[in-house]
Amino acid sequence: MKKHLLIPCILLIICLQVEGSQPVAQPSFTPCTFPTPLQHPLLFRHYCERLPTLPFVCDLHDSLAGLQLKGAEDAAQKYHDSLYQGNQSTVAVIIARNIEQPWRASDVYDKEEMLCLLNGDCLSSETVHGIINNPKTFLKVWTWKVYQRWFGMGCDNDQSMNVLILILIEGIANDARRIPYVKLYSGNYRLMSYLKNMEGEIYNSLVQNWELPRVMYHLVDDVGFHIREFAVLNGEFREHSVPQWARNVFLLCALLVIFALVTEWYIVRRKLAIKKSASGIKISVGKSKTHLMF
Repeated sequence: MKKHLLIPCILLIICLQVEGSQPVAQPSFTPCTFPTPLQHPLLFRHYCERLPTLPFVCDLHDSLAGLQLKGAEDAAQKYHDSLYQGNQSTVAVIIARNIEQPWRASDVYDKEEMLCLLNGDCLSSETVHGIINNPKTFLKVWTWKVYQRWFGMGCDNDQSMNVLILILIEGIANDARRIPYVKLYSGNYRLMSYLKNMEGEIYNSLVQNWELPRVMYHLVDDVGFHIREFAVLNGEFREHSVPQWARNVFLLCALLVIFALVTEWYIVRRKLAIKKSASGIKISVGKSKTHLMF
């Protein structure tokens, strides 16, 4: 009897070990199905809200799990007024290992999970075909659509302070090169001009194998700083030129030099005229005009 019970137990243990050894499939979403706080709050909490101290960061594949993120947390506190409007975050950061790019036109036109790209007049048919062949175009469309669904924005240029940052640590899922990608999007075109250099900076940090906590610190610190600068300067760029007081001092010095040269020329001319009229003798060439002043 014991022998008959022992065999099923051994088989059960083997099955559990095999099942536990199989890798868990990582979540994958299209721009139309990605969980957002406005449209899918329950799914958003399940897949994204894994960092209570950084609620605007969606760590989709647990890339930041167990890491020390105190630097990013301190930066978030430092720029809290820039990163939040009331209880709503103005920044969305999505960190994923990779995402899948469609490779056929039918993947865009025929699949229900991609149909939101075709609604309205925001996306042309040429762009739809472009996302199939160009990863950068695909990521631009991906971030644009998720931005709209995350913040509830439309197609036109908005005046909000919202920004979405997508970081793909291993790039496109179908690409064997595993090149990291960084894409930033904001519906506010003026704010985009403030943040345009951040894409390259984050990308370089990933290529240089920076640790993710360091990458996150610089990301949060930079985006908070730029949003605050944008608000303080009302969208204008801070001038990095010679200050006005220095220009005034330079102009004053130039005027004094001109005045001194004119005065010297006038005095020399006057002395020459007096000496000529007094003696009628031509002055020696060896003496300088400055000497005649004394």
